[in-house]
Amino acid sequence: MIVEEEKLTKENKSILDVFYESLPARPYHSNNVSQEGVKIRPKEEAIKYKQVQFNHPSYKKWIVIDYDKDEIQLIDGKLVKTSYGCDALGALEANNLPYPNIYVSNPANGHAHLFYCLETPVYNTENSSQKAISYFKKIEAALREKIGGDRAYSSLIAKNPLHKDWRVQVFRDEPFELDEIAEYVTLPQRVATAVKRPDVAGLGRNSTIFEIVRFVGYANIKFYDSYSDFYDFILSSCQIENVSFLEMLGCKEIEQIAKSISKWIWKHNDPYYSKRKLSYEEFCQKQKVRSIKGAKIGGETGGRGRTKEDEKKRIKAAKYKDKGLSITEIANKLKVDKSTVSRWFK
Repeated sequence: MIVEEEKLTKENKSILDVFYESLPARPYHSNNVSQEGVKIRPKEEAIKYKQVQFNHPSYKKWIVIDYDKDEIQLIDGKLVKTSYGCDALGALEANNLPYPNIYVSNPANGHAHLFYCLETPVYNTENSSQKAISYFKKIEAALREKIGGDRAYSSLIAKNPLHKDWRVQVFRDEPFELDEIAEYVTLPQRVATAVKRPDVAGLGRNSTIFEIVRFVGYANIKFYDSYSDFYDFILSSCQIENVSFLEMLGCKEIEQIAKSISKWIWKHNDPYYSKRKLSYEEFCQKQKVRSIKGAKIGGETGGRGRTKEDEKKRIKAAKYKDKGLSITEIANKLKVDKSTVSRWFK
């Protein structure tokens, strides 16, 4: 990794330290998405990979612009792509835009990711300010447009600034306020939400997330050896898709969709189920029938129901899991069996 730093903050903390500290506890990561897919591991392991998830599912700390334009030159009467002509810094200069905190590029072709760190993260949960979320999206879109970044970039994972294979340039350790970036761009009246799959256009939010993420699950289940890790992956995928809506679904709804997708795919991991056999509504109806049957059986043979104490422990377990604690650590903290904790997350 080639690192060029100009200064440190008053606390002697570089922006690379800030980057590491701000990573999710268990981020997506990969060395080659098309060949390996993406996995979720503790960030101590994830940072060893070339690409890593930089924003938490619940808030945005970074604006990242993907720049992969190649310069085309006329050589001997032929148009030739010159990879080394890819230069986002030149685009910044030409458009009078601020340099990013971190500039990570591929030495082989110049393709780069520009990282702008935000002093004040923008939260994007169902209870967050929709006005703030809209403001963030408009600034992100305007900055990307003015630089000439890739509009199709998903903003999920990016070149890891802590990986040795990339050229890393640090231009600024002080984070930006959104208002500061806004001074350099003209905000659009609205930001068009890209529909990631044409066949989900016109569906509701639940159905859209279900239709998109289940295909993600089909493509990536081969990379997982445990249901718990696969569920984590599906849940994060659902949370990320949820962010694309101006009015997001609640946490419980997202968890239910993730549970439905992960359980179905895990149980029926064969090519038959990768075809469009059931719509979201049909799937929910099938699950509802199963639940009714289960309730009848439970009424005849069941023991005690779930107590308030059980529910409190389940909520605490979910919070511990979000912080990156293992099943064993959660079980010890809550004084329950590991099998119980594992069952909670299935």
